[in-house]
Amino acid sequence: MKQEEHYVKVPPAEKKSSGKTLNIVISVAIAIIVLAGILYPLVNLF
Repeated sequence: MKQEEHYVKVPPAEKKSSGKTLNIVISVAIAIIVLAGILYPLVNLF
C-alpha cells in the first residue's frame, strides 16, 4: 500500500516542477525581449 501511495504522489510533484521551469523560461524570455528593446535603439545610435 505504501508503494502505491508513493506512485500516486509522484505525478503532481512533476507537474509543479515543470510549471515552475515554464514560468522561469517565460520570465527569462520576457527579460531578454525587454533588454533587446532597450539596447537595440541605443546600439543604433552609436
